[in-house]
Amino acid sequence: MAVKFSNNAVTTLSSAITASATTIAVADASSFPTLGSGDFTYVTIDADSATPKREVVKVTAISSNNLTVVRGQDDTTASSFDAGVKVELRLTAALLNSVSDEAGVTNWSDVVGKPDPTITLSGDVSGSGTMTDVGDVTITTVVADDSHNHTVGNVDGLQAALDGKVDDSQVLTDVPSGAVFTDTTYTVGDGGLTQKNFTTTLKTKLDGIANNANNYVLPFTNNSSNWNTAYSWGDHSTAGYLTSFTETDPTVPSHVKSITSGNISNWNTAYGRDSLSDLTNDMWEVTTTVPTSGTGKPSGYVWYVV
Repeated sequence: MAVKFSNNAVTTLSSAITASATTIAVADASSFPTLGSGDFTYVTIDADSATPKREVVKVTAISSNNLTVVRGQDDTTASSFDAGVKVELRLTAALLNSVSDEAGVTNWSDVVGKPDPTITLSGDVSGSGTMTDVGDVTITTVVADDSHNHTVGNVDGLQAALDGKVDDSQVLTDVPSGAVFTDTTYTVGDGGLTQKNFTTTLKTKLDGIANNANNYVLPFTNNSSNWNTAYSWGDHSTAGYLTSFTETDPTVPSHVKSITSGNISNWNTAYGRDSLSDLTNDMWEVTTTVPTSGTGKPSGYVWYVV
């Protein structure tokens, strides 16, 4: 972007303009400088009448005979002008100030044979970048391995993070200098857990114990389905089930009521014999009354009541 000049650039307005117009049509713009992107110049519109009326405008583009302008420059006021009014490129304060401003700024892209300096980093970091047209440059750096050291305190938050990972209940104390820590493994001996090599084989055995414990088989028939059914009937203690019995029928003889399980056992033993001839005289007798006591008789003694 630069201010441009040309010699003896003069023309007239081909049509009247208002004070707000930003495109001015002139009779012939061929004597004015060619403006590239960002270039500009200043021209003066002068009515040249008995009452002076002049306006300096900044021309930012020229297309054929049409000037694109910024109105009211260099302490002048935008005004309306009639067709035929003179339009000239004159030496004005605005034009000279622009030249002065540009004199302090070097456009490196316009400098021929200029160097493009390269910045190179060395030491703990490496990298380089070229400042094309002395413009901005981005340098990708690589930090050398083990080039410098940091303490824990140099890294924000590191000590707190490490402290948070320590289980105070498992902190070792009174560890002798030079102690070497290795994996300690165990096996189960007859006296309990002792420090030995905890081998893969032993682990397999323990895994087997765990699996067997999870697949335990009851040593009796599983009647849990029946138990569950009975449980669903409710409180059995209130159901009126028979839990004991005492014979009170008056028609049942007393000697029948007095029969015990021991008597029944003895009779079953006798019944299992082939015949009464197997019994010796001291193992049975015939009587007409029911004996009330077996005192003095051997086990299996039988009375035949007739």
